[in-house]
Amino acid sequence: MSQGNVEVVQRFFDAVERLLEAWDTSRSLRGEMKAGDIPPEASEALGYMSPEAEWNPAFSSETYRGQVEMGRGWDELLEIAENYSLKLLEATDLADDRVLAVFGPSLEGRTSGIHVNAAIFAVVTLEDGLIRRLDEYTDRRDVLEAAGIAE
Repeated sequence: MSQGNVEVVQRFFDAVERLLEAWDTSRSLRGEMKAGDIPPEASEALGYMSPEAEWNPAFSSETYRGQVEMGRGWDELLEIAENYSLKLLEATDLADDRVLAVFGPSLEGRTSGIHVNAAIFAVVTLEDGLIRRLDEYTDRRDVLEAAGIAE
């Protein structure tokens, strides 16, 4: 199943990339989800996630639990960022239904105008073929330590 988990993570990030290209940032993903009107560009990405998924993003100290709350996290991120895009750079099986994902977000601060290119490292935990947790880190050493891997 480990290669299957890597493929789920790859398909998820591909779907998120397409979502970001199509998304009108004046819309609220959380609002549309609560209204039961999930846009097709979001539906695919959410299809790779457990309804009880948890997201610990690098940009926030908050944990978003459940798909609707994850929509709120996306809204908060897109509220502060313009021209947000991301590319999956690496997906490596870690065993125990975990995948190390490295992705490169690119964004411009909405008020500051500062352009940011970064690398974000995540331990993605899967359950029953769906993403159950995304734990993001800004430092490779931190993600390897969290994953129990020595450098």
